[in-house]
Order: sequence, then C-alpha cells, then structure tokens
Amino acid sequence: MKRFLAVLLCLLMCVSMLPAYAFAETAELELDDQELELLKVNQIEEHQHALIPVPAREAVFYPGNAAYYKCSVCGELFKDVNAEIPTTESEVYVKPAHTKPTDQDKLTVTPATCTRNGKIEYTCADEGCNVKGADVIVAHGTACYYEPNEPTCTSQGNTAYYRCSKCWAFYADQDATQPISAESTVVAPLGHNLVAVLAKAATCAEEGNQEYWKCSRCGAVFEDEQGTVPTDLQNVTIQKTTNHQLIKHDAVQESCAHAGNIDYWECSVCGKLFSDAEGNTETTGAAVAKPALQHTLTKTEATAVTCSSEGNTDYWTCSICNKIFSDANGVNEIQQADTVLAAGHDLEKTEAVAATCTKDGTREYWTCKREGCGKIFADEEGKNELQIAELTVKATGHHFEGGVCKDCGEIDKTFKASVKNGNLNIGEGEGFSITLDADFDTVTAEEWHLYLDGKEINKEYITVSKGSVIFTISFAKDPGLTLGEHIVTVSTAQGDVSAILTVSQSFNVNTPKPENGSVSASKTTASEGDTITLTVTPDKGYKLDKLSVVDADKNSITVTSNQFTMPAKDVTVTATFKRIYNVAVSSSEHGSVSADKSAADVDETVKLTVTPDYNYIRDSVKVVDNTTKKQIAVKDNQFTMPASDVTVSATFKRLKIIYGNGGTAHYGSHYSFALNSPFAEVERIEVRDANGKMMLEPLYDSNPAKGIVTLRRSYIKSLYVGTYDIAIVTDLGIAYGTFRVSSSPKTGDDSNVALWVTVGVISAAGVAGIAYYLLKKRKK
Repeated sequence: MKRFLAVLLCLLMCVSMLPAYAFAETAELELDDQELELLKVNQIEEHQHALIPVPAREAVFYPGNAAYYKCSVCGELFKDVNAEIPTTESEVYVKPAHTKPTDQDKLTVTPATCTRNGKIEYTCADEGCNVKGADVIVAHGTACYYEPNEPTCTSQGNTAYYRCSKCWAFYADQDATQPISAESTVVAPLGHNLVAVLAKAATCAEEGNQEYWKCSRCGAVFEDEQGTVPTDLQNVTIQKTTNHQLIKHDAVQESCAHAGNIDYWECSVCGKLFSDAEGNTETTGAAVAKPALQHTLTKTEATAVTCSSEGNTDYWTCSICNKIFSDANGVNEIQQADTVLAAGHDLEKTEAVAATCTKDGTREYWTCKREGCGKIFADEEGKNELQIAELTVKATGHHFEGGVCKDCGEIDKTFKASVKNGNLNIGEGEGFSITLDADFDTVTAEEWHLYLDGKEINKEYITVSKGSVIFTISFAKDPGLTLGEHIVTVSTAQGDVSAILTVSQSFNVNTPKPENGSVSASKTTASEGDTITLTVTPDKGYKLDKLSVVDADKNSITVTSNQFTMPAKDVTVTATFKRIYNVAVSSSEHGSVSADKSAADVDETVKLTVTPDYNYIRDSVKVVDNTTKKQIAVKDNQFTMPASDVTVSATFKRLKIIYGNGGTAHYGSHYSFALNSPFAEVERIEVRDANGKMMLEPLYDSNPAKGIVTLRRSYIKSLYVGTYDIAIVTDLGIAYGTFRVSSSPKTGDDSNVALWVTVGVISAAGVAGIAYYLLKKRKK
C-alpha cells in the first residue's frame, strides 16, 4: 500500500511540473530588443526603397541641411529620387551662417506658461552683423484634445474635452481657461433597444425562426422582451425544408454565338437545379450546359503606327456571330482591336545661327528623325510646329556710330568725321538737327552760319543749344525742303563742316480704335525705314490677343517686340483683345490655398498651392464655375480655366488617429496606430498613465507612407495593466489617443502555476517521507 502511494505521489509531482515547463517554454520563445532588431534587419535586407523627401533647411543660427531623400524602411539617405546616389548625414549638413550669443545679458527671454509658448530673442554675435533670431520655449503643458465617443448599449461614452499634459486636469477649451470635472465628460450607457422578431416558417430556400427580441443598436439577441434571457441566432433558427417548387427549362441548341443546354428543372424558391421533374436528382449548370460551337474566323492585319497616328494589332472576326478575337483560335474575345499608341516624335536639336548685319541667320529648332516625318518644331517637346520660312532670322542691318558699324566694324563711306550725330534722314515737312564736335561756349550769333545747298538759312528758323563739347542746330519750323539729298554746311570761326541731309517721302501710321483696349504709335507719319514703336493697353479683364500691321496693299508687316519698320506706304495697325477671367480664392480655416494667377484665359492651366496649418491635413480643394455653379475638376493641384470667373476654396481636417484609438494592446504583443494622413517623420511619442505620469520613452517603428506607428512588444511589456494616453508628434502635427494594456495571454493553465508548484512540493515531501519510513523498517 505504501509503495502504491509513493508511485501515485511521484506521478502527481511529475504532472504538477508540466504547467511550469509550459510557462518556461513560452518565456524562451520571447525575443529581446537586440534579437528583434536583428530580425528586423534580416527582414529588410532585400527591399524596394520607400523614399521620403526631406526638404532643404536653411542654416541661420542652427545647423541646416541640403535637400535629400530617406528610405522609411532601412533609413538610408540618397541625393536623388531614384535612390541611385547615396549620401550621408555629414554630406547634407549645412553649417550655421550666424553665431548665437552665449552671454545671458544679450538674450531677451519671454517665459512660457503652462499652455502658451515663450521665446528667447537675440542678435548675431558676429561683429557688425545685426541679423536677429528667436528660439521657442515650449509650454510646460499641452491642452490635449480628446474626441467625443458615443456610448453603447452596455458601455459609457464621453463628450469632447481637453486635458493638460502636465497637471492632467480637464478643460472645456483648448486654452485651458475653463476647468471641468472628469465626471462631467462621462455619457451613461444607452441600454438595449429591443425589437421583436416574429416567428417565421422555414422554406427550401430560406431558414425560419422562433420569435425572439434583438437590440437595434448592438445586435444582441434575447428570448424575452425584457432582455433578461440572452440567446443567439443559432438557437432560434429553424432549418430549411426539402419541398422544391420546380420550373422546367427546355433544351436549347448550341451555336458559335451561344451555348446550349439539355432539359432541366429549377426550383423557383431556392434556385437549385435538377435533371428530373420530381426533383430527386440534383445537378449543376455545367452538367446541363452544351458548349458553344467553333467560330469561323477572318483575320484583319495590323496597321503600322506613325509619330502622330495610332495603329492596331492583328485581330480575327467570326463571320457567324461577329465577335472579335485577339488570336486565330478564337479563344480570347475582345471588344475591339488593341490600339498601338502613336510613337511620338524623335527630335534632334539644331542650334541657332545668329544673324549678322548683312546676312540672315536661323533660330534654334528641333527636327523629327523618324522616317517619313521630318517635321520641324520650335520646342524640344514637339508642341509648336514650324514652317521652313519661319526659321529665318532677318539680317540686323548696320548700326553705324562715329562712321563705324558697332556690330561688324564696317566703315560708313558717307560719314563726315566732323558731324558727331544728328537727325539727317527726315520725312517731308519735318525739321532736322545736327551735333558737332566743337567747343562753342563763347560763340556769338555772328560767328556761325548754317547753309542749305549753299544758301544761308535765316536764323529765325534755327535754335542753338550750347555746351562745353557739343553744339546743336535744329529748325524751329519747316524751311520748305524738297525730296531728295541736300548739302548742310555749318560755318564757324573754327572751320566749316558739311553733311548730307536726305529728305524722304512721309507715310501715315493709322491706329483705328479697337474694342476692349487701345493702341497708339510713336509716330503718326514716318519715312521708309523708320522704326515705329506701338503701345498696347488692354481694358480691365482683357489681354492682347493679336497685333498686326498691314500696308495699303494689304501686305503684312513683321512686328517684333511691339516694333516694326516703316515701309514706303501708309500702314494700318490693328489690335484685338480677348477676355480673361478672375480667379478668386476664399479664405480657409486651419490652412490656406493660393493660385499662381489672379486671372487667366480660357483653357489656361492654373496651379494651386495648398498649405494646411500645424495639426491639420488637407480635406478637399474645390474650384467652382461662378456662372454655372458647377465644380471644376482639380488634378495634381491644377485645373483648366473655363469661360467664366471661378472661386477656389479648401477645407482642412484635424490630424488624428483613425485606427487603434481606444483599443487594447495585449501583453507581449506589438500595437499599431494609423493616422488619417501619411507623414514625413515621427518627431517623438509621449505616453502617460491615468495620473498624467510620463512613461518610459517608447520603442516604436513607423511606416510614414501609410501613416502607421507601431509600439514594439518589448515596450508594451514594460507597461502595467491599465489605460494610457498617447501623443504622436509628426512633422504635420500631433495626434492624440488612448489605449489599454491587458494581462498576459494564457498558455495552458498558467494562471494556476502557484497551485501546481504547491502540489509538486507536497508530493515530493510525501515521497521522501515514505522512502524514509521504508528504509527505517528495513534496518529493523
């Protein structure tokens, strides 16, 4: 009997050790932080870089950086968006341009309060530099926003409130000026709202049910109207019957256009198929179907593609059913032949050849090298096609100055060295002026004379401007010069100088009044070869569309930069204007939107810049046609201007946690939060317990491209059971939320490990006692 008891106690001791072994085995499966980091590195050794652009930051009083890209998976840095040129933090580092003073007397400090930031203002310590800077002193606490949560049937909710991150007090406003109690934010549970579900008989297609009551809010099921006896749908469900309502489907002959079938019967209630009228033998759609017949196909050859026109691939058409296929076997049916997009131009640039005084040049242009094309374009994108005649840049003509062309150096054979400059080519009825290289400060009226073709001009027609170097003579009115060349001679005590004066026929410059603007010319009459400058002024809401000049024979005159050269004919200047439309931008709350144009033409592209405030993200951007009140499509922050004024507006929503807020993190498991926007980087994460105490700095991973932050399981294990507040600080702002840490998940029956250990100790003691008794008895 004692031996049997000893064996039984040994077995009990062995069984008591199994839970402890299971618990120890579970502990051995957990990885420390170093093992987790090694596992992470091994997981991302081969991956596609997920690059996040890091913009350049100006280095004023603190170090800055050049623009670069950072992989959100492995953390490597690159100079380019294709991850082909690696870089380092030292390479992108930018040294501060100014020195912050260290003397406290040179700092102006505005202290921070609990909820409002302060600042430190200072001036650069470098000699002679007056650049000013300022640092922010972060508020001691932050009024953290907690969103309202609706109560459920069995759990309470809460109203919206703010809570100080330092003292953990409750407030009704963001500035923490209206304190409230924690109890005032609580919303009591709603209780079940039970609705009776009447009893329903079962059919062959649908299950039935007994009478029961169901909560319209949470879906809980009860046997009684008072909700005191809970049940589930399985207990109240009545299974389907086997009585079918059969409808016959007659046989259909197959063809290449469609499949056929044999006779079969279908239940109108449950939809099942049967091969007999009694519904004894169930069948399937495949069993009763007869495949379609083969197609009679005719091939259509492929069409070649060009630079600007599409082509198509080979395809086959059935002459019976007219269906189209991409293969000769009629297996792959298509709606139409695959289109091969136009190849686009293969452009080669020809550099510009500058025009000279006497020789025409050519503008730069691009030529398509593809065979059969050869088109010419003004741009490398191939958008603006040119004709051969448009390539020529006209010769500039000589620009004589002092008898020498300042562009090419050619000598002006008609130049008189003693005449510095002057208006010696005039139209009929015009006066003229000349400038001489001489000092006439002391010349009197009797010491100079002006002769025209050897005949002295009466001095009442002449005005003289004296100077230390030059001396100018001009006619006050027309002396009656005839067309052609005349000899002008100025006689002074210092000598005589002569020049040729050419009088040309004058022609009219007509500028009729256009609609929606005005145009004027620098001269109303001019001689052949004169340069005429045009001034164009659109009315408000309009811009110049076309500007043209034609002579009396309707020949077009070239206008360049609002200037043209006068021909030997009257000319007419015509300007047309077209309507432009206003782009109005509405002010936005929590952000701003701006347009690169305040007015634009029809079909012109307008670019928008959308900038959310800190703690907010973009919600929507709308552009509305003010005439039709319809919304204009916006893609990639751009839209096409309609024939109407438009109004641009933007809305922004608060950055917040949309997944994981209010959830439960299980001990020994990681826990993830998802924000409602991607971000560039996580600056820091704050976790506080229910008393507002800051916990250890979190260990976490992030996926910025998806807006996900994950607390590592090693950090979750460092927290005790309870509810925590979390603040995730990103480059976009701060997202607030809560989460709860639960107890360790059970492995076997580890909740009773202490009990099993106690049993094991007692069993061991019993075995030892029996062994001692037997040994003592044997000695006797």
